[in-house]
Amino acid sequence: TGFGKLVGIKAATTATATSTTGTTYVDATNVTLAYTQAAAGNFCLVTVMGPAWAFGSAAQQRPYFQLLSDTTSIAIHNFNLIGTANDGNYYQGTSLSLQAYVSAGDTSAHTYKLQIKCTSAAAGTTVGINTSVTGGVTTVISIMEFAP
Repeated sequence: TGFGKLVGIKAATTATATSTTGTTYVDATNVTLAYTQAAAGNFCLVTVMGPAWAFGSAAQQRPYFQLLSDTTSIAIHNFNLIGTANDGNYYQGTSLSLQAYVSAGDTSAHTYKLQIKCTSAAAGTTVGINTSVTGGVTTVISIMEFAP
């Protein structure tokens, strides 16, 4: 039946890098978007896209990414990245894409945001977003609201 009629769209971008070595989720800097649905019965497609990476002394790094609506997880994704040795370390980049089709169920403001954490097979791993040797990388968070 399709998504329905598009009634709202909002997006934000950031080039600010965020990284962590921790195994507890942390907020990705500036990958946050406040949005208020036009009607309680509408649905939203929430998307986060951007560059992600892992770096460490082990051949496997496992970055985890979580998309939240306020404090509720609405999408989780992880990568098992196997890198190539470079001066005794491993570096691996990939494209992050998270999507969730949700309804707030009300017309109150809600905050959508990205969080990251590291779960590694070995110590010494760092994971993050928006870091590139050449720079100029960005992450985008967007919301499209549809009426049924």
